[in-house]
Amino acid sequence: MDTFRRDIVVIGGSAGGHDAARRLVARLPAGLEAAVLVALHLAPTARSTLGDILARAGRLPAGDLGEAIAERAVATARLLVARARALHGPRLRT
Repeated sequence: MDTFRRDIVVIGGSAGGHDAARRLVARLPAGLEAAVLVALHLAPTARSTLGDILARAGRLPAGDLGEAIAERAVATARLLVARARALHGPRLRT
């Protein structure tokens, strides 16, 4: 039986986390074989520029998922973390 593996990196931060996210993304290798999701808090009336910032900073393609897709991505990430904790305990591999 063939196994299919997907690696997902999820990064979250506060509204002031743009610079930290930019520095982290700048260090990711161009050949990274993982989906990278970056979510930062944002005021409800603010327009996100995170996708543009990360696209300029790193070697990986980056963009804004849009509100509906972003909400689903966050919910999926929460489920993945909960599943990983259930399988591996409270300490996740780094």
